[in-house]
Amino acid sequence: MNETLSMRIGFLVAMLPLAALAAAGVSFVLGNGDFENSTEHWIWRALFVACPIIGGLGLWLCATQPRLGMALVLAGVGSSAFLMPWMAVGTVPVGLVIIAFAIKRSGLGIWPFRPGTTGAA
Repeated sequence: MNETLSMRIGFLVAMLPLAALAAAGVSFVLGNGDFENSTEHWIWRALFVACPIIGGLGLWLCATQPRLGMALVLAGVGSSAFLMPWMAVGTVPVGLVIIAFAIKRSGLGIWPFRPGTTGAA
């Protein structure tokens, strides 16, 4: 199931927002933005880089190690949304789509993606 063309395309599409967040974090590390050079701001910069990378790694691992992969996806997506509450209108819906794709990719029997269900009641 994870080797189909639609799953590969879905993986790439789900990785786009995570890659954009990681690129934004790298730009902060390189000094873009209005951050000072205090220790607190370096911690924020590191988090902006690490959170989407953790989510992307989890999305990658969902196919081979579903439980670890799902935990990393939830940690990465959740912490990204937590770090940017002013962007909740974007981070929450995109995060939910990434989580749904990760559930589908992992093959775990989590509602509403239980194996053997047709969706018709």
